[in-house]
Amino acid sequence: MEQTETCYDPASNAIQTNTRMRYHNAVGTGPLGSPSSTQPKARVTYQASWQDALGRVVAAADYGTNGGVELIRSRPSPPARIYAW
Repeated sequence: MEQTETCYDPASNAIQTNTRMRYHNAVGTGPLGSPSSTQPKARVTYQASWQDALGRVVAAADYGTNGGVELIRSRPSPPARIYAW
């Protein structure tokens, strides 16, 4: 079971997507939570994107589980690039 939540800017551009994947041993019904919430618990991953004035995506970031902390998108511009080898 999976639940997707999409956040939009005032111009109706999708700027953040939160995906919740229900744990195999979760119990109960209703909206999926997080690993630390009440049941049904779920793994949450976060993706964000930034658009130019014409609504074209100019940058995107996949935060994964963001270290188990809810992603609060507050950056008007994309984060600096980080290269991992």
